[in-house]
Amino acid sequence: MNKSEQRSQKRKEVVEAVAVRNEPISVVACIFNIPIRIVLGWLGPILNEENRRGRLTLSRHC
Repeated sequence: MNKSEQRSQKRKEVVEAVAVRNEPISVVACIFNIPIRIVLGWLGPILNEENRRGRLTLSRHC
């Protein structure tokens, strides 16, 4: 598995954890060792309009 395939797999797992299993974004970012802003970027198309309008409140779990 090359780097692009690994990144794609990681992205799928992160999106699934947040969107499907409703895991907190900050926890998923910590577990996968990636910045919260990356997770939010990957979730951009999935986030509903309510979350995009306001400010997301994220707690630090790391």
